[in-house]
Order: sequence, then structure tokens, then C-alpha cells
Amino acid sequence: MIHKGPYGREPVIAKTAFVHPSAVIIGNVKIGENVFVGPNASLRADEAQSCISIGDNSNIQDNVVMHCLENSSVEVGEDCTLGHNVVLHAPCRTGAKCSVGFGSILFNCTVGSKVVIKHNCSIENIEIGSNDLVDSGMMIAGEKDVYKIRELDVKNREFAEDVLRCCLNLAKRYKKIEDDIYGKYE
Repeated sequence: MIHKGPYGREPVIAKTAFVHPSAVIIGNVKIGENVFVGPNASLRADEAQSCISIGDNSNIQDNVVMHCLENSSVEVGEDCTLGHNVVLHAPCRTGAKCSVGFGSILFNCTVGSKVVIKHNCSIENIEIGSNDLVDSGMMIAGEKDVYKIRELDVKNREFAEDVLRCCLNLAKRYKKIEDDIYGKYE
């Protein structure tokens, strides 16, 4: 379901993106080229002066929730993966080539490029650099927890790249099916 927000802003979705029919996209949401938005994802930028932007070639999996309060934004860089049940609440920004694992929650934070945040993490009130790794289950609640972040290793980087590649191939296949079905009626 794609809806205009109460302030008149409509989602802008690239023609090459695939948005599952059960996903809910409301308000000032911009979805880039070749993006996959999975079943039951909810992207809401429906409050005044709020915005969500998803960079090209990103993978937004099932049940991902993004929400913005008034005068805030969620920005997801290019080539990112947000795993099942991830929550990004504004203000929140990820750089390019990030991977956020299942069930993780990010709020009031900035994440650099090439960062892997594994499963069931809670990240808030911090700026994480580039090429970093947050292990599963970590709670990062400000600079006092910076010692929990370590340098990204090859194994975790390659795993994140494989997940993204697999999901983007899946998105292309879904988009082709969608174009084949709906293209007949244009």
C-alpha cells in the first residue's frame, strides 16, 4: 500500500525498484533504483518535515520498520541490507554498503560506510565510523560503549556482500514477474 501523507507528500519509487504488495509506504519516502522492499515492511515519513530515503541497490527485508518524527529523517545509503525485523527510527543515517542484522534497532545514530551490525543489536546516541563491526546482541548507548565496536573482518564483509547480491537477484526476478503481469495491461 502506497499512500500520500497528511502533509501532501507522496512516495517516489524508482521504476526499477520492487515493493512487495504487503509493504506500507507512506508520505515523503524516496526509494532508489533496484531496491527490494520485502513483505510487511513499513516506511512512514508522514509527520511534518520528515523524510525517508533509500539508496540504490539496497535490500529492505520483511517486517523492517522505518519511522520519522517531525523534522527528522532516516537515510539508508546505497548497497545496504536491512535484515528481517530491523527498526530504524529517526534521526538515523547509514552510509553505503552497510548490513544491519535481524531484529536490530537503530535510533538517533549515524553509521559510516561498510559497517556490519549483526543480529539483535541496539544502537543509539552514537556515531559509528566506517569499516566497523558490531557483534550480535550488543547494546551501544553512546560513546561510553565505543569499546564494543571492532574493525570489520573479511568473513563478515563477504557474508554481507553475498546476502546483498542474493537479495538483489531476487528483487530483479520479482520485478520481472511484476512487469510481465502488469505490462500486459498498459
